[in-house]
Amino acid sequence: MAMDYVTWVRRANSRWIAHHGLSSNAAAYLDHLERLDPERLSRSCHHAYHLAQERTAGDDPKPWFYAGVFSLATPMEIRRYLSKHWLLRMVLAGSPADLAQNPAGQEVSRATLRKIMTVRAAVARG
Repeated sequence: MAMDYVTWVRRANSRWIAHHGLSSNAAAYLDHLERLDPERLSRSCHHAYHLAQERTAGDDPKPWFYAGVFSLATPMEIRRYLSKHWLLRMVLAGSPADLAQNPAGQEVSRATLRKIMTVRAAVARG
């Protein structure tokens, strides 16, 4: 039996507690894709599943998972659904120069920069 990635992603998203409304924003984005582009919904959910599996043991799956969910988002969709999610915006659409725009006004740790670059590279591999 083939894996139903959309169902898996919706279930995982509904069970996780994420900051700044990320779970509800992801649910709204998935609904948006379901209405407008079911093929992109399917591919995004496939990416989310595989990225969540790719992480190393003990690594938080959420950045990987949500990067996969939004991996095929347009710049307008990123602005709409990820406006409060700086790390994911940096993974998906940010440039190194954007890293200075941390909304908390704090220096970004090397570990956070490494996470951004590692997840970004995984998303780019598709």
